[in-house]
Amino acid sequence: MMKNLLLLMFVFGMMSGVSAQEIYYSETFDDGLPAEWFTEGDGWLFGNGSDVSSQFFGVPDSGSGVVCFNDDALGEESVGGGRLESGPIDLTAATGEVLFQMNYYFPNLDYQDADETVIMYVSTDAGASYEEFMEFDGEGLAFTVGFADLTEFAGSTINIALEYNDGAQWNFGFAIDGIEIADGISLIKNRDYSVTAGASEFIAEAKIGAEYSGVSGIITNRGLENMESFDIVISDGTTEIVESISGVDLARGQVMGYSIDETIIVPEGTSTWTVSIRNINGSDELDASLNGSFSLNGLAGIHPNKAVMVEEATGTWCTWCPRGDVFLDEMTKRFGSSFVGVAVHNQDPMVLSAYDSGITSFPGFQGFPGVIYNRDRFLDPSEIAAPSILDMFVAPTVGISIGGELDGTGALTASIEVNFLEDANVDYNVSIIITEDGITGTSSGYAQVNAYSGGAQGPMGGYELLPSPVPASMMVYDHVGRGLIGGFSGVPNVVSGDYLAGDIKSYRFDPYNVPADMNTDNVHVIGVITDASSGEIVNVKSVSFEDALASGLSTSISETFDNTYADVYPNLVVDQTTIYMTLEETRTVKAFLVNSIGQTVTTQNYGQNYGQVELQFDMTNVNAGLYYLHIQADDKLITKKLTKAE
Repeated sequence: MMKNLLLLMFVFGMMSGVSAQEIYYSETFDDGLPAEWFTEGDGWLFGNGSDVSSQFFGVPDSGSGVVCFNDDALGEESVGGGRLESGPIDLTAATGEVLFQMNYYFPNLDYQDADETVIMYVSTDAGASYEEFMEFDGEGLAFTVGFADLTEFAGSTINIALEYNDGAQWNFGFAIDGIEIADGISLIKNRDYSVTAGASEFIAEAKIGAEYSGVSGIITNRGLENMESFDIVISDGTTEIVESISGVDLARGQVMGYSIDETIIVPEGTSTWTVSIRNINGSDELDASLNGSFSLNGLAGIHPNKAVMVEEATGTWCTWCPRGDVFLDEMTKRFGSSFVGVAVHNQDPMVLSAYDSGITSFPGFQGFPGVIYNRDRFLDPSEIAAPSILDMFVAPTVGISIGGELDGTGALTASIEVNFLEDANVDYNVSIIITEDGITGTSSGYAQVNAYSGGAQGPMGGYELLPSPVPASMMVYDHVGRGLIGGFSGVPNVVSGDYLAGDIKSYRFDPYNVPADMNTDNVHVIGVITDASSGEIVNVKSVSFEDALASGLSTSISETFDNTYADVYPNLVVDQTTIYMTLEETRTVKAFLVNSIGQTVTTQNYGQNYGQVELQFDMTNVNAGLYYLHIQADDKLITKKLTKAE
């Protein structure tokens, strides 16, 4: 006696009444397993959404207690399923229509094509025997209400059983928020919704004064009435941000994403913000709702001259890499200039080979997705908040200023000023990283593989709503590493020796040819100072391309070399090349050969030199490839690009 659920949903959706005249039976599961009910199978759990969730089966918060069969939590060695049987349900007083309604979550993801199912059985002999009645379809990413027409059982007492089967495979599961049996639709309200605050819910802390914008999340229509227009309201009880949405047609059970661009200036102390919906289709009458919320815990004392850097190893082929995108973006929103995130792509159209090699060669690198935190340790993207916040409070030894100038060919010459905030003896390398936001593409290489698709892994900033792969037409990539100036490890020995508070050390880098496809309105120029010995980042500073040009090149260039004072020939080297220099005073000259990922390959010390000199640099034992030759004359430095021939 199998029924078709989709047909029933259509028939009941056409009913004009939305409130039942009489409820014959109701159960919420708020208090666990009801009296006279029992379960078969080891996978049954009771509690709220987080209580019953597991790594690969995340159950949304329904606002109340649920019963859940979590097949994922049982592990791959357990196959089969479980059964939930009711006590007696008295329908002897029912004389007309009898409608079973179940608010349930069943994404029906069918791991490795194994068909997981939820089937309802009915018994008319006090549970001695059951007959299969209907199968419930999977309903996507949210709790929704399914129906079964029990009118044929009016005037009798029945038992029901709900059986989950995992298709003889390690699968996912299903959950029930509540059931009702009534003489019409009672479990669904006319206007009802749920709304989340998306990635805003993942982190609480923020920098006081940060311009927090881009709150985004998911809206689910839980009511009978299609949502055609409504207001999204974000409020902390005092301030209210309202965004009106119209021109949509969101049917019951359907979901959509939203994003609010208006900025919240992070206040001191903790503020809790609620995300809610009102004015659905011009009416403020709501029967129920499930609101989202997030916190902005404004942190005082973050040092104004200190920033941390997180470099994310990512790729469009990487199934879990959407997690890195979400956490980098959320930290950037919450901490502004104190947090610098870079997405370093691998094996996709946005790859920068030298940068990718530097990240994947980092000691302790464990794979994708992952982040290198301050060139100090490898972390999961979800772990970056705690160490970042701690280090933002630590006063740095040096501050950084970034400047730049474009020449007639469009090449960027960038400069960095290292400003000493305390006395110190140091040995620092310096480099510039170029990043770009808003990158899109049309080829399949820009499509992002997405393990969060379908919602089984829980929320992930909206990626749970998107397919896998996410089509290139839907993807916009931010924080993308586009250029390395000075190499991954930086130009060595630029800042070396004893310094007093107030000292300034400056360096101008070789010109960087800005790619023709780069939108400089979306570009950041990032100055990086690393410790020459450990490779760890000492401090970092990110400015917009526009601000770098507005600052201009550093005027403190007496401590840097002018390119006209030295040349290297030939640039295509077979065995050795010659350094030609003009020195107006006696200086100690050294040369360092650095490969494309910033590793020093060989060094040569030429001692003291004066006037016009020619110095031979031996590359006989160096492998073929691209190199940078850093030439140091006391506190002056110049870099030349060389290629070692095959």
